[in-house]
Amino acid sequence: MKKYISILCLLIFCSLYLTCDQQQEKRKIKLSDQFATKDLSQQLTTTIRLEPKERRTIAVLFFQNLTGDQNLEWLKKGVTEMLIRALSQSSNLSILSTDRLIEILDRVGATTTSQDIDLDLAALVGREANVEAVLIGQIKKTGGVFSINVKLQEPSQGFVLREESVEGKGIDAIFSMVDELTSKVKNDLQLAFEKAEAIRGISDITTNNLDAWREFTIGKDLIDKYLSNDAVAHFERAIELDSTFAAAILKLYPMYLKAGDSDKTQQLFRKLMEIKPNCTKKEQFEIELLAASVSNDDLKFLETLEQWLQQFPEDRDAYMRMADVYRSWNNQEAEIKNLEKILEIDPKYKIAYNRLGYAYANLGDFDKAVTAIEQYIKLAPDEVNPYDSAGEIYFQFGEYDKAEQYFKRALAINDSFVHSINLLGQLNLSKGNYKEALKLYHKYRDLTTNSWERAEACFMIGNSHLLLNNKTEAWKHYEKTLTENPYHFRCFDLITDTYTSSDDSIRVNNLLEKSYQYFQAKLNSETDRTRALFSLAYLSIIHNIKKTESTEILNAVIKELEKRSSPSVVLHLTDLKFLLTLLYGATEQFDLIDPLWFNQDIIPDEFWRFIKDAHNNSYSGNWKTFGLLNDIFYHEVGRGFEFYSELIDLANKNQAQSFEMMFRLLLADLYKFGNDTERLKEQLAVAGIPFEKTWMVIGPFEYHDGFRKKYPPEKKIDLNKIYKEKSGQVCWQHAHDDREDGFINFRAIFQNTNWKVGYGLIFIDSPDERLVQFRFGTDDASKIWLNDQEIWKLNRTGDAIFDAYNRTVKLNKGRNKVLIKVTNMVGDWGFFFRVTDANGIGFEDLRFVAADE
Repeated sequence: MKKYISILCLLIFCSLYLTCDQQQEKRKIKLSDQFATKDLSQQLTTTIRLEPKERRTIAVLFFQNLTGDQNLEWLKKGVTEMLIRALSQSSNLSILSTDRLIEILDRVGATTTSQDIDLDLAALVGREANVEAVLIGQIKKTGGVFSINVKLQEPSQGFVLREESVEGKGIDAIFSMVDELTSKVKNDLQLAFEKAEAIRGISDITTNNLDAWREFTIGKDLIDKYLSNDAVAHFERAIELDSTFAAAILKLYPMYLKAGDSDKTQQLFRKLMEIKPNCTKKEQFEIELLAASVSNDDLKFLETLEQWLQQFPEDRDAYMRMADVYRSWNNQEAEIKNLEKILEIDPKYKIAYNRLGYAYANLGDFDKAVTAIEQYIKLAPDEVNPYDSAGEIYFQFGEYDKAEQYFKRALAINDSFVHSINLLGQLNLSKGNYKEALKLYHKYRDLTTNSWERAEACFMIGNSHLLLNNKTEAWKHYEKTLTENPYHFRCFDLITDTYTSSDDSIRVNNLLEKSYQYFQAKLNSETDRTRALFSLAYLSIIHNIKKTESTEILNAVIKELEKRSSPSVVLHLTDLKFLLTLLYGATEQFDLIDPLWFNQDIIPDEFWRFIKDAHNNSYSGNWKTFGLLNDIFYHEVGRGFEFYSELIDLANKNQAQSFEMMFRLLLADLYKFGNDTERLKEQLAVAGIPFEKTWMVIGPFEYHDGFRKKYPPEKKIDLNKIYKEKSGQVCWQHAHDDREDGFINFRAIFQNTNWKVGYGLIFIDSPDERLVQFRFGTDDASKIWLNDQEIWKLNRTGDAIFDAYNRTVKLNKGRNKVLIKVTNMVGDWGFFFRVTDANGIGFEDLRFVAADE
């Protein structure tokens, strides 16, 4: 294989986004000198004077409908939405979103339907929002003539800075009235543009159909009231009235996506790409991010997000998107920094506290997680979600009684809140209350309108039946799971494993064939193509189906992409070439691998500056995939040595330690295959990982309240004891899973691994008392004891991610005992564990010792 197989292959199954660090200008108001006078008439005609190059932040409150026509109530929010979009075209203006406005009105005890939004309330909202000016207004009607009257207010002292009024004949004049008002307000703010800006009319960047605006406004109001399902029909009606209404399409798109309606999402995506030039700048950013995600264009996604932050440096949504990126990387520290930036902008943004709670919980910091969620509850005591989040966090830390109290409190507010019903089902399943869990999952399935949520409900119903030994019902619901969501690979693998173990090759082949045909059909979908390609490759590589056909499909797509030249296409191209390489290896067509990589570029240096921030190297993703690559290198080990050595050097140079250690451990596996024990030992020592056989393991124990239950190893270690379980006899043994890659793979060591509990035991000899770091990742929930003292617990399902968690602990001089417990639901099962200094490097003078040594 060519020496320079692209380093980009490490990006497979992993979206990477560029970070940005925007310096925020400190803003201040400077009023014109006329404000020194006490003459109120002068104050009313005074305008704000901007310092050079300063931006303005402004809030547009909901208007009062004084027309006397209840059919025009929608204008209260509709005109506000129009003005926000019209004013946001100015690069020197930052406009408070209606979502944030609603939050602030809730905080101060006002409602969005009240008719008494007076100057005092406007000033209060302005101070809460930390904006420099507030716009309030009224809509009136005299005969057939409409008028809009507004006041521009400085919130710190409540001064009215300017009043404006516009008129128009007939309701259709609203558009021109909003345009005229926009021009006047901008002039009142005395924005100092560096260059003239082309400002378009509101109908040009939204819709010229007033009925469409009304439907959109009603739909958005329903979303604000957490009635998303009811909002769908209004957005659909808005689009029927004007198929180019981007604001309505952007609201409807994620609803179709969540419902699993790929045909409708594809139609909306195409329309958004067609009308993007006629949208507001923020909408254009949203569409560009969507397009980048659909086309797997990571570079474009990152560049767009960076541009968004540059143009709108105080936009909460942009920082929340960045927080989402870091969450997808499993980089909670960076996620928290972005959430804290959001709270600098808006100290009372309740959703940021919700996300902080989960981020701290995922770090294993129970106290900070609870503190954040308590602040969320304080800000939204009447809402259902804070109590649901509190319940989930207590559940993650094994506080089941407290968790149940919060879930029931959430359901007391809204007995149809499906997320709490689902979590309450998980809680009962974890406690061993399988019949009660079954009832809750049935309720969850019946209430949700989302096909992917129904799939998950069916999957958990199947698991509940399986634990109740109702196998026929279990398989029926597993099959329903794949009908609702063919991409549910946990269920897919469970079914194929079961059919294979029972020698039912016909059912296995039928399932594989059906799934392959489904994914193949999705290759024609713009929104599903990338996922379908990876799914086809997965079926061929892992499940040995239609390798020739998949090879032809991948070759065709690769040839198409090779005609383009953008760096982001190279990323996607390399991912696909990596999959094709694995296919060639699986079919022993090794001679085709070198030509595939001819003239392939190495990863650009600039990519390493954000690769190092990704902490999501999981066993089920990168580790397992590179394990397949090692199967190819086994045929020519020298090339594998060269390949990983270069990757290690590049990762080290660019301080991407997580990837460096991954490559060292995969190199260690090749040294083991080549019987080079000394070099194997060197790589393990740098990583701080013992030989896998040094671990003593025991399992599988039957899962019944598995996270909280004390199984024999927690009570007493007896290496000679044999325990009887339903699945057979259980005893201590040395770990041996055929790979020396740092992952203790319980699924490869034990049999019957679904819904089971296992333990790993090792001793560490230390020449002195010292602080060290335990770095680990587990699949699924886990507990860790050091010298019989619990130092970690987290009841969370998900992939084992390398270095997902970090605990600083004190080793005693002499021998130290480490016991780790890992529970499993379905699928992969095991753990990473290493001992390092504060820089993530192993100690030369620590010795790992097997329990029977």
